[in-house]
Amino acid sequence: RIKGETVDRLLLDELERLKGKQKIEIIELLAERKSVVAVATLFQMARGEDSSLNRAALHALRTCGRVEHMPLVVELLKTHDRSPTFRFVRETLASLAQKSSHSGISGTEVLTVLAQNESPHIRVELIHVMGMVRDPAALEYLEEVFEDSDSDIRLKAYESAIRIAQMSVSRQEDNSEVNSVLQVLSEQTDQPNVRERAKSLLNKKSE
Repeated sequence: RIKGETVDRLLLDELERLKGKQKIEIIELLAERKSVVAVATLFQMARGEDSSLNRAALHALRTCGRVEHMPLVVELLKTHDRSPTFRFVRETLASLAQKSSHSGISGTEVLTVLAQNESPHIRVELIHVMGMVRDPAALEYLEEVFEDSDSDIRLKAYESAIRIAQMSVSRQEDNSEVNSVLQVLSEQTDQPNVRERAKSLLNKKSE
């Protein structure tokens, strides 16, 4: 593997020149190199109308992108809302959310901040991503959302909290936040199936 931004810039020049399958091969090579230099170009391609290039660029962003790029991926959720590419955008966001910035800020922290400033529809999707990432650090935010006036947001928060708790229980972690959230879900939610799932997980923790 050749190192250096110079090579990455040469590949980006080739990317401009090539078409079709060859273009996708260059994108895959940039992904293998985890090229930060390529990020701006990858975002440009991810915004375009060619679904093959969209998906190749989004896949590359999972390795080339950083936590700092998460707000731009959220904008892509809006660009591709209700399109077949939407799922790939969400998966890219989940990949970046599992990283940490150089200053130590986690992707989960960024998700919770972003979720407070978006429309209800996008908030639901960001809460869904928290469940995909399964980081217990999201539980404090999710517990606050259990009281949200929007039923779609509440239900997604329940679902993501359960997914996070399932992972924690399967790893036999002793996490006080997980215990607290499961206790709330087992007693206070308006969804019988959520209460039962929470009680089941609490029982497993006590075994």
